[in-house]
Amino acid sequence: MVGGIPAQNAITAHLPIGIFKLFLVCVSIGLIVATNVMFAGAVRHIYGMARDVQLPFSRTWSKTLKDGEPWAAVLLLGALSIVPVFVFTTKTSSIVGGATAAMYVAYFLIMLVTLIYRFRGWPKVKGRFSLGRWGILVNIVAVLGTGLTALDLLWPRAATNPTYNQIAGTAGGFFLKGIPMAWLIVGFPLLVGVVYYALRAKRIHDHPLAIDQYLPEP
Repeated sequence: MVGGIPAQNAITAHLPIGIFKLFLVCVSIGLIVATNVMFAGAVRHIYGMARDVQLPFSRTWSKTLKDGEPWAAVLLLGALSIVPVFVFTTKTSSIVGGATAAMYVAYFLIMLVTLIYRFRGWPKVKGRFSLGRWGILVNIVAVLGTGLTALDLLWPRAATNPTYNQIAGTAGGFFLKGIPMAWLIVGFPLLVGVVYYALRAKRIHDHPLAIDQYLPEP
């Protein structure tokens, strides 16, 4: 751990260098697959909300090609993904902790909403796979696990949630430089979302959601 590259040291100290190269190949494949999965999931989320008129300029972001590909949502997410590179320049790695915290906040919120709806009788229609009476217990464990992990990642400390000043070795300056990175990455989109929701809450709730057509008739 002191050497800074514990995985490499542990492998090369006992096994041939070829094993380490194979390890790097596996890690690279894993990162590519994970990135594609996250990107596809985010695109689907943007398109789904735009289709339900839940986003600004929804008509634009819900456009698709003839085969159904949501090209507008892909371009939007691609553009948003490039922003941190220009903002943080060579310190792009500093946002990893904050981005991870943002993902766990999303996981926590999804699990929390799911638990609330389970208490209200969801799912209404039994699927091919069901946890049965274990569903609520597993859901509670998921809420606790994701919630505590998000809290840990959001906790202000230089090791996992540093400020810009701690990363750059500077002091003072613009007030945002003294705010933990994860707080900015989670807080700014959340603030924008709350303001947008407050301004358009009535229109959002008045518009029928696409999921409603899949709910069973009463």
